[in-house]
Amino acid sequence: KIIGAINCLHDITVRKRTENALRESEERSRAVIHQSTAGIVGTDLMGRIIFANEKFCSMLGYKQHELIGKTIFEITHPGDMAESRRLFRRIVRKAEPYQLEKRYRRKDGAALWVSVSASPLRDAEGKTQSAVAIIIDISDQKKAQAFLEDRARGLEGEILAISDREQRRIGQDLHDSLCQHLTAIAYMARSVALRLKNHRVIEVEHIEKIAQLINDGVTEARTIARGLHPVEMEPPGLVTALAALVKQPHWPVRCRLEADEEISVQDSTVALHLYRIAREAIINANKYARAREIIVRMKHSTKGIELSVIDDGVGIPANSSAGSGMGFHIMEYRARSIGARLEIKPIKPHGTRVTCYVRK
Repeated sequence: KIIGAINCLHDITVRKRTENALRESEERSRAVIHQSTAGIVGTDLMGRIIFANEKFCSMLGYKQHELIGKTIFEITHPGDMAESRRLFRRIVRKAEPYQLEKRYRRKDGAALWVSVSASPLRDAEGKTQSAVAIIIDISDQKKAQAFLEDRARGLEGEILAISDREQRRIGQDLHDSLCQHLTAIAYMARSVALRLKNHRVIEVEHIEKIAQLINDGVTEARTIARGLHPVEMEPPGLVTALAALVKQPHWPVRCRLEADEEISVQDSTVALHLYRIAREAIINANKYARAREIIVRMKHSTKGIELSVIDDGVGIPANSSAGSGMGFHIMEYRARSIGARLEIKPIKPHGTRVTCYVRK
C-alpha cells in the first residue's frame, strides 16, 4: 500500500527568468535583423547561406527559402568572384574581417552594386564557426560616380580643345604681328648692311624705320604677354587691361569699351577672373554671333559692379538653351569662384548680353 508521498521542490525562478530573458533577447535580435535597413546574411565555413534577413532577400529579388543553402558565390557577379573567394578564405583561415565593394547577381540577372562588411563568428574557444555580413545597396552611388566620371572625361576633352585653341591663337598672334615686325626689321637691317658693304650712303630714314619697327615689335610682344597675364596689381588695372583687350587687332568684329569713371577692382584675383570672363565672352561673340559690334561695359550698380559683354548678332537660337556650351561653364565657374553671379540673356531686337554681377 502507498502510505504517503514525498514531494521535492526546487526553486527554478531564476532559471525561468533567465530563459525568458534569453527568449526576449533572441526575439529582439531577430526583430533587429529582419527590420534592418541593411541586408544581413550568415554563412557557414563553406560559404553556404544559413540565414538572410528580409532586406537582403528583397535586394536580390529572392524569397528567403530560395537563398538558404545557396553559396554566396552563386549570387556573386563573375567579375568579382576571384576577390570574393580570396577574402572569404581569409575569414575562414585567419578570422580576419573584410570590407569590399562588389556586385551581386539578382534573381532577374541584373547586377547590384553593394558594400559588404563581413566578420567571423567564433565559439567559446575562439574558433571560427561561421561568418556574418552586412550588405548595403550602393547602386545609386555607383551610378552617380559613373555619371561624374563620364562628365569629367568630357570636360577633359573640352579643356584640351580650349587649350589647343589658345595655343593656336597665341601662335597666330605671334605669326601675324610680332613675326611680321621681326621679318621687316631683318629685311631693312640686311638692306643697311649691303649699303655699308658697298660703301653707299645710308639714309637716316632707314635707321629710324628700323627703330620704329623694333618699338612696334616690343609693343606687340607686350600686348601678347598682357593677354597671358593681363591685369596689373593696381586697382585701375582691370579697366586698362579691358581697354587693351578691345583694341586687339585680331578681332574680326569691332569692339569698344564703356566704363564708368573712377571704377576699380581692389582684389587682383577678382580682376583677373573678370578679365577672363570678358575675354571668353568676346571670343564667343566673334565666333558665333555674326555681330557687327561688341561692347564691353563696366559700371557701378547699387549692389556692386556689373561687367557686361553685349553683341548685336543673331542672338541665342530658339532650339538652344542659354549657357549650354563649355565657354559658359568656364565663365560660370570663374564667377562662382569670386562669389559673383553670371547671366546670359538675349536682347531685343537681336543680340546677346553676358553679365557678371560682382557684389560689394
